[in-house]
Amino acid sequence: TDAPPSATPEPSPTPPPSPSPSAAADCHEALRNGDFEAGPSLWQLEVTGTRQNPGRSIQRADPALLPAHGGDYLAWLGGLSDGVTVQELSSASISTVEAERMVSARLRFWAAIVTEERADRRPNDRLEAQILRGQRGLEIPDAKLSEESFEQGYRWQVFEADLTELLTDRGASNVKLRFQNQADRSASSWFYLDDISVEVCTRRP
Repeated sequence: TDAPPSATPEPSPTPPPSPSPSAAADCHEALRNGDFEAGPSLWQLEVTGTRQNPGRSIQRADPALLPAHGGDYLAWLGGLSDGVTVQELSSASISTVEAERMVSARLRFWAAIVTEERADRRPNDRLEAQILRGQRGLEIPDAKLSEESFEQGYRWQVFEADLTELLTDRGASNVKLRFQNQADRSASSWFYLDDISVEVCTRRP
């Protein structure tokens, strides 16, 4: 006898797609000159608390070493191995959003590294993105990098982090994005940055 025909399963209904933040919100770029194409304009550089010319960090890329991820300019921090010096590159002010209007805020940036460190699975040289409120730097957990964060040198990688809570208005003024670099006393690393974006989405009126 013939085997009974296999039952054809009923097709399961396709769930509706989850709405993206932009579908129910107005989104805008909150960071100015995040691609560095205006040169060092709107950025500040401090080295161990001393203000420096940001043009030391934000420069036209050398294609023979590392082309910019986009455009002609990039920023770099590092090249030290004294275990003491702290380099900080800070943006212009970013507007916070009232809690009832905030939908989402997201950091996205491209980074690359040139390092003399050995691959030993230990973070020796660090680059951390922070939200700066006044003089207080708030950690962004998904934006703490070291030489171990990169698959290989001389190659751009993208990193993303949620800033929704950090950019929700808490009554603070002068909120900025800051990248902080500190090395250990062994070999040196150079961290490169480009095409930094802070997209903020707010509820429509």
